[in-house]
Amino acid sequence: MGYDGKIIRRALKKLEDIRFERERSLRLLKQKLYAEIPRLEQIASELRLCGVAIAQSVISAEDSRAAIAEIKARSNALRTERAELLTRAGYPEDCLEDRPACDSCGDSGYVGSAMCECLKELCRVEQTEELSDLFRIAPGRFRDFDLSLYSDKPYGEYPASPRDNIKHKLTYCKKYADSFGPDSESIFITGGCGLGKTYLSACIARTVVAAGYSVVYQTAYAVSRLFEEERFSHDEELGDEISRLYNCDLLIIDDLGTEMTTSYTVAAVYDLINRRLVEGKKTVINTNLTTDEVAVRYNAQIASRIKDEYKILFIYGDSVRSEAAKRRRG
Repeated sequence: MGYDGKIIRRALKKLEDIRFERERSLRLLKQKLYAEIPRLEQIASELRLCGVAIAQSVISAEDSRAAIAEIKARSNALRTERAELLTRAGYPEDCLEDRPACDSCGDSGYVGSAMCECLKELCRVEQTEELSDLFRIAPGRFRDFDLSLYSDKPYGEYPASPRDNIKHKLTYCKKYADSFGPDSESIFITGGCGLGKTYLSACIARTVVAAGYSVVYQTAYAVSRLFEEERFSHDEELGDEISRLYNCDLLIIDDLGTEMTTSYTVAAVYDLINRRLVEGKKTVINTNLTTDEVAVRYNAQIASRIKDEYKILFIYGDSVRSEAAKRRRG
C-alpha cells in the first residue's frame, strides 16, 4: 500500500511551495513592520546575539550556568517587549515567529521515516488530480449513482430487471471499495455501451484513493500506446508511466477492446494482467467484450486469467447515458 513516486514527488513539491510561500510572506511582513516600528528590528538583532552568547557559554570551560541564566532572562525581556509593541500596533504577538504549517513534521513531510499526515493529505489531493480525466467522465460518487435511470421491467431472458441487476452490482462495488485491501479481487465489468461501467469504476477509484491507496486510470488505447512507444524509446518518463501500471495498488483499464492491437501489445497486456495477479495487485477492467470475445480479440491466455481470477460483473439493459445527460441539463 502506498502512493507511487510520481504522486509523492508532486506532493513534496507542493509542500515545498507552501514552505516557500510562508517564508516569503514572513519576510515581507518583517520588512513592513521593521519600517513601521524600527525597535522590532533592533530586538531581532539583539535576540540573535543572545543566541550566539548562549552557545559560547555552553562550550566555555568555565561554569556557565549563571551566564546562561542571565542571557535567557534578557531574551525573555526582549520577547516580552516585542509582544507588547506588536499588540499595541494591532498585530498578533507571535506574528514574526516562523511557525511551520505542520507542527508534527516541521513541513518536512516525514516524522522520522514515516510519512506525516500532512504529506499523506497532499498525496490524496495529487492522486485525485491524477484521476481528473476519469472524474470528468464520471463524477465518481456512489451516493450519486441514479438507479432510476435503469428500467425496472423484465429485459429479454434475464431473470432480473436491469435496475435490480445494476443495484446488485452497485452494492458489490461499494462493499469492494470500502474494504479494499490485499485480499480484494480484481474485477471485470462487461456490458453494452452507456450502462455505467466507467461510472462504477470512478466510484471505486474515489473511495480507494481516500483510503490512501495508489490508483492509476488509463484507457486501453492509452495503455497500448504506452507499450508501443516504450518499445522503440528509452524515454525515462515513459518507463516511469509503464512502471506505474505494474506497481499501483489499483489499476483501472477502461474500454478494453476499442484500441488497435498488435502481437506486441497483446503480449504486453497479458504480461501486465498476469504479473499484477502474481504480485497481488488489483485491476478493474471495463469492456463491451465478453470473456469469449476477449479470447478471440486477444488470446485464450488473457481470457483464461480473467475467467479464473477476476470477479465478473455483467451489466445489461438499454443505454442510460443520454437520459442521464438530459437530466443533468435539467
